Amino acid sequence: MRPSLYFLLLIITLGALQGCNTLYSYSLIDIEVVEPGKLILPEKYTTAAIRYNNIMDSYYSNNSTYYINSKAHIDTTKLDSLASIIYFNSAIENLNKQIYFDSIIELNENDKPQYYIIDSLVHLHEVDTSKLDEYVLYPSVLLLSQIAKQNQFAGIGKQTQKILDPKLGLYTTEELKKIADSTHADLFISLDYFSSVDVELVQKLPTNHFYGNTSVYGVGLWNFYDLRTYKSAFFYDQLDTLTWDSHEELKSYVEKSLPPRRDAVLNAADIMGIRLVEKLIPHWSTEQRLYYISGHVELQKTKQLVEKGKWLEAAEIWKANVKNPNKKIAAKSMYNLGVACEMQGDLEAAIDWVVKSFQVFGNKNEFHYLNCMDYINILGQRKLNFKLINQQLDYTL
Repeated sequence: MRPSLYFLLLIITLGALQGCNTLYSYSLIDIEVVEPGKLILPEKYTTAAIRYNNIMDSYYSNNSTYYINSKAHIDTTKLDSLASIIYFNSAIENLNKQIYFDSIIELNENDKPQYYIIDSLVHLHEVDTSKLDEYVLYPSVLLLSQIAKQNQFAGIGKQTQKILDPKLGLYTTEELKKIADSTHADLFISLDYFSSVDVELVQKLPTNHFYGNTSVYGVGLWNFYDLRTYKSAFFYDQLDTLTWDSHEELKSYVEKSLPPRRDAVLNAADIMGIRLVEKLIPHWSTEQRLYYISGHVELQKTKQLVEKGKWLEAAEIWKANVKNPNKKIAAKSMYNLGVACEMQGDLEAAIDWVVKSFQVFGNKNEFHYLNCMDYINILGQRKLNFKLINQQLDYTL
């Protein structure tokens, strides 16, 4: 046999065996998991009434400010007002998708252009100091108060004054009772404020390349009222930033690759609505899981089985190899059984298999060690998440 042909065959043979003799061969698969909301509602509510009540619509004097390369520009298209409606609609759409409430009732928005906000809190010096506890300043009311002060001159010319309630903000107890009676809802959600500022920057770098960045900074203030007690349940002040970057040789290429201002602002509003719902209630998300692949004759079959979603059939092959004399094949099989158990919803068994896989080599193989530690942490967090999800869904623990 000629040396060159022998060398070629040796390389082919080593390549075929590589999958058996290494812990570095792996693939990734998507998995759908339920994540808890970051904010836990104080009670379990079944029916929600929701209203678009953005007070900034009363203050937009047909313009808002945006920035290009640090220079302020005036927008006269009411883009920010349109963004607030998209933000609100995105929130409703995603609330409905998650099926957390039995029903969501959208109320007609208040006739905001007919009033402007005045701050009753400025008159606190006239209040009897013995009754100050009646005028506890709720954080959301303080925020609305600040907005009113910042826009006090923009309200001139409006027909009606809207006075802030020290505890309920833009609503009164009587108004909440009317909403409860007309909707039979137990929770009322009100978008009381939305505004965004967008900034575009294009600059030349020392390398003579150009860098571009478009950022949209959004703020949304939501108030939640318990319609059984006619009191504020809680509020959420969402602060969010969406960013697009570009790095090109020519300035014109950077400018073309950044989204048009209108697209950026409206897209940011839509994403903010999605993120709001993810903060509030349990939601589905897509994650990736690593599993080992192998050139081992039997284990080769499992990759196709996994791709077809046949986890139980793949698990049978892995289970038959957990005591394989080749420790790497055994470790791979144990780890993959952990993934299979998670796919079937058995987190306890998943953790057990990954721990067993870790114990085969301990920390002697850094790559496998890190994979196992990372996966154990993921599974542990999922167990904690289940407890939160059960609380949020009002299941018996």
